[in-house]
Amino acid sequence: MGRRMANKQAIQRKGEVEAHPRTSGLDPNITLAEVLAVVRPALTATFSHDESPDWGARLAAAGTLLAAFPRYLRETPERVRELLSAAVPPELLDAERLDAGRAYRELRAEWDHLDGLRWGQLKGLYVKPYPAYMIAPWENAAHIQASQPTPEGTVRQLPDGRHFLERAGELARLLVEEERM
Repeated sequence: MGRRMANKQAIQRKGEVEAHPRTSGLDPNITLAEVLAVVRPALTATFSHDESPDWGARLAAAGTLLAAFPRYLRETPERVRELLSAAVPPELLDAERLDAGRAYRELRAEWDHLDGLRWGQLKGLYVKPYPAYMIAPWENAAHIQASQPTPEGTVRQLPDGRHFLERAGELARLLVEEERM
């Protein structure tokens, strides 16, 4: 019973610690408790058409939560599993969300598909390199960056000069354009 109480207090203390902005990409004024509050709905995301689990969103949420912890706390898959076990509410825990490698892979897949997409006059459609927090400490960063897939889809230009991406079965999305010199 004492161990459970100590673990619960440790989780509360961790929730009040500030995220590490240099390694996480998170605002320095955000606490871990606030990160959990934002990612909590995504940890149980489902597809509206059939209510099946949206594992991409669920695991990307777990990866985002991991990014809020210092790198030394996520050095191994076992330590990541412990972090997720302590940080994710017990009713949301399952084997899929506790798979550290899969959480990082899904976080990167979401980046490749949505967040990292860019358009440049010279490069065309491309994906920005992964931020450091999306690569697990036990992974080879150079190999992960080199294996980043080439984005697919048709890029069209609007009359105002902005560009959007069309993909089969998806809504068109406006692309972030790199700065022009």
